Order: sequence, then structure tokens, then C-alpha cells
Amino acid sequence: MREIKFRAWDYTSQIMSYSDEEKSLEAFFASHNKDYDDVVFMQFTGLKDNRGCEIYEGDVLLCDDSNEDHEEFRTKVWFCNGQFLTQHYGFPVHSWCSKKESWCEVIGNIYENPELIKETK
Repeated sequence: MREIKFRAWDYTSQIMSYSDEEKSLEAFFASHNKDYDDVVFMQFTGLKDNRGCEIYEGDVLLCDDSNEDHEEFRTKVWFCNGQFLTQHYGFPVHSWCSKKESWCEVIGNIYENPELIKETK
């Protein structure tokens, strides 16, 4: 079973906050009881990158495509239709993180490091 954890980006204070085991989810959400238009909540995917860093919605990953060229690319993570997807061809995150031939590394997130990735429309 996947561990349920969240983090929150507060646009007003420009701070990322993380839930932890000592603080219930209810307390975590209550602690961000601001105008919810100013806060974005992101869920933990249940996956970790090759360095052991937890992967959340909104993270930017540097990945290897695991083909013969071993081309690196950057992609963002988002939740859609019941699964965590990557911007790169809409592949599920677990498909990149679970292949032995490929690797992914969290290099930032779209809120604290928007320069890392170009938004697609």
C-alpha cells in the first residue's frame, strides 16, 4: 500500500511545506487554512528517484529514455485520470522509475524552479 503524504506550495509566502508522520493530514491541511486560492497541495507518488528522493506531483525529473541513445530529458509530474503521469509522452511515472535500464532524478519542482521546464499547452 502506498504511503499517503502531501506537500503544499504557498504562493503568498513562497514556501513549500511537507506533511510528516507526526502531523496528521487533517492538521497539515488545517495549518494551511489560508485562502485556498493561494495554496497548491501536491500528493506523494509513492515512488523515489534513483537517489532515494521522494517524487511528488509538480516535481521536475531528469530522466534517461533507456534506448540505445540514452538521451536525457526533463519532464514534470502530474496527476490525471487516477495515475501520476509525466509530461514526456504522457507516460506513467512508475514506467520510468521501475525500469532497470532507465533512471530518474528529482531536480526541482515547477513552483520553486519554474525555469527547469517549459510548460506545454
